[in-house]
Amino acid sequence: MNISHNDDFKIRLNFVDLRGEPLDPSQIKFKFIYQDCECNTYEVSYNGVNRVNNILKDGVLYAIFNSGIFVRGQLSVVRNYQMPDEDFQDSINDELALLRQKDTKTSEFQAYYQYVEECKSNIKAN
Repeated sequence: MNISHNDDFKIRLNFVDLRGEPLDPSQIKFKFIYQDCECNTYEVSYNGVNRVNNILKDGVLYAIFNSGIFVRGQLSVVRNYQMPDEDFQDSINDELALLRQKDTKTSEFQAYYQYVEECKSNIKAN
């Protein structure tokens, strides 16, 4: 798709589960950061309450991009999702709380740190 920096455009966003089945986009919390070659960034997100630079219309989710946001080059995107998963005991909020209390809950923090380092080693090995 060739788009000028003077063009408005929108992108349809689809979410699927691990089996490839479509998910209801109205319930998914996400944050995408788009960036061009000049390091201009643009957030498209939904935190469960507020939508930023996207609309849900007739069950279809669109990211909205206005002209002048990007200067040139290919866009890259960083995707973050916030979906509940019963396979994980701790939420990201639990992990952040532990990081903030690393000096007062030293044994819990040390166990967490050791777990993270094991995960990193496993990823590097594979």
